[in-house]
Parts: sequence; structure tokens; C-alpha cells
Amino acid sequence: MFNLRTGMAVLVATCLAAFALTGCDGTKGTAATIMGEEISEEAVTEYIQTYRTGVQCADDAAWADYLAQKQLTPEDLRNTTIYELAAPVVVKKKAEELGLTVQEDEVDRQIEAMKASLVVEDDESWQNELKRYGTSEEKLRENYANKNLQSQVYDKLVEGMEATDKDMTNYMQDFLVGTTAKKIECLYSDGYTYAQDLLDTIEAGSTPAAGWEAAKKKADEKNSFLAKLGWDLNAELTQNMVGEIAKLEKGQASTSLLSEAGTYYLFYVVDTYTFPEKAPKPSSLDKDLKKAVGDLAVVNLTSSAGGVWLQQQIQENITINPMPKGLPYDVEVPAASKEDQKQDEAKDEEKK
Repeated sequence: MFNLRTGMAVLVATCLAAFALTGCDGTKGTAATIMGEEISEEAVTEYIQTYRTGVQCADDAAWADYLAQKQLTPEDLRNTTIYELAAPVVVKKKAEELGLTVQEDEVDRQIEAMKASLVVEDDESWQNELKRYGTSEEKLRENYANKNLQSQVYDKLVEGMEATDKDMTNYMQDFLVGTTAKKIECLYSDGYTYAQDLLDTIEAGSTPAAGWEAAKKKADEKNSFLAKLGWDLNAELTQNMVGEIAKLEKGQASTSLLSEAGTYYLFYVVDTYTFPEKAPKPSSLDKDLKKAVGDLAVVNLTSSAGGVWLQQQIQENITINPMPKGLPYDVEVPAASKEDQKQDEAKDEEKK
């Protein structure tokens, strides 16, 4: 199935448009029905037209060429969009059945992340961005709320799932080849003076390792805390923390304080492991590293299993009505040239 979310501009456009159901000149009527709820033709058209804007194909000729290059038809896009809009209906009904509710703090976090990705400096520029994409913060929040429920439903459906050695091996081979994992320890304090004293202690050591051990001993006396974060593959780290740790090799400690929300952090890399071209046996890994890989493999399996469940639910419960004529995105698509097809096939092959 064609994925509409390609590139940041399109990601933003489709994310904002998913529930923007007003202001469309498309044909009125019902595009599909899922579990007793209707998906309007207007909503489908709005979604596709916003996607079209995101890929800079407002002109019909450019839009037709774009579809030809992707080997798609307007009906393909309509069906894909209907599935996209049907998914929240299925998820909401399952969430109600399981007693799940939206985690509002997570929605807030995602809103802030979107603002950061758009580099908005104040509320006025944020509102301007929302207006530019033809939506509102309320609709964006609804979209994120649906995604949050979907994640919770997926987790519940596979609750108790554990990764087998085969699952872990497959995950390492598919996603971790060439990746260097780092085993991290962290000292942190709410007081700048205490944290600076720990940094001075580290720098006074004969080696970073010796300085770190001395700082660890002093931490309890200085109202500071030690956190053994484990392997950075699955540790809960902010973007700034990831950037700080990336500077360090095995046996190295922070040379400056990282300040976040009034707390000061120092890091030390206890160990590193680079995953080889051929995935190792899980039993050969450090115990904590094996657990980290297993946790990541479960997350991957959860997403895969949840996605299969969702598609099955939609297929079994949806009725899609025939595509009406006169829709603004319904253009005649020229046949893609053999050269274009070869180039697309080559790109697909490279991704495998």
C-alpha cells in the first residue's frame, strides 16, 4: 500500500490534514462506511488535496506526472486515504472495549515536537503555520490523540509478548548492523554548585575512569544521584543527551555540564559494542545488551502485529462506495515511461 507520508513537508501536511474536514469543494456524499460510521467524500478529498499541496503539485499537469512516476491512480490514493481515515474508527472502538483513554501529556509532547520541527518562535508563527496547512491545533491534537490510542491498543494486543532468539537475530540483522551501542552511567544534580564540584572531581582524576569513580563516591555527599542508564539503544534519553553521549568513547566522561530543565547531567561510557555485518547469537551478548535488543525487537513486533490486526479489521468491516466523478484530484494519468519504471524499481531495490 502506498504510504502518503514521504518527507517532512508531506508528513506535516498529512498529519495536519487527517482530520481537517472543512473547506473542500469536492463531491458531497459518503466515500465509505466502517463499523457503522461514515467517512465523507469531503474528508477524503481534503486529505488528498493537502497531500498534493505538500508535494508541490497544485497544477493538474504536475499532479498527473507525479502520479505517473509513482505508478498510482487517483483511485489508488482514494482507497489508501479511506483506509487512513478508517483506522481511527477501528482503534477508538477497540480502545473503548479495552478501557483505554488518551494520554494527554503525550499529546502535549508531540505538539511541542511538531512546533520544534517547524521552528516556530511564538504562538503567532505557530498559528500561521497551522493556517498555512488549513487546519487548527484542535484538529492536530485529535490526530495525535488517535495515534496515542493506536499505540496503546497495539501494546495491549501483544501484552506479555517476548522476543525469541530468532526475533532478536532478525532485528539485529535488519536494523543494527554497523551501529555502535554505548553502555552509559549518569550523575545528575538539581544544584549547579554540586554538579560543578563533581565535574571538577572527574577532571582531577588521573584518568577519566578514575575521576568518574571518585565522583560517584562523592555524589551521595553532594546531593547528587547516580543513574545506570544501561545501553543507549533503549535508554530514555533526550535529544541533547544523545548529542552529549555521541561525543564520548569508551572510558570517557563528560567534560562539561549538560543543563536541562534545572537539572545538571554528567555522563560516562562504561562499554561499547559495534554490531557486525552478520548478526551475532543473542547468547553471546552482554546480558543487559541482550535485554535492550530484546526490548527493541518486541517494539518492532508490536508495531508489525498491531498493523496486521488493524488492516484485517478494516478489510473485514469496511464498505467503500464507487468513486464519483468530478473530484479535484481525479486527473488523467499518463503511462509512466519504461525508463521511469526502471528508475523506480532500482530505487526500490536499493531500499531492500
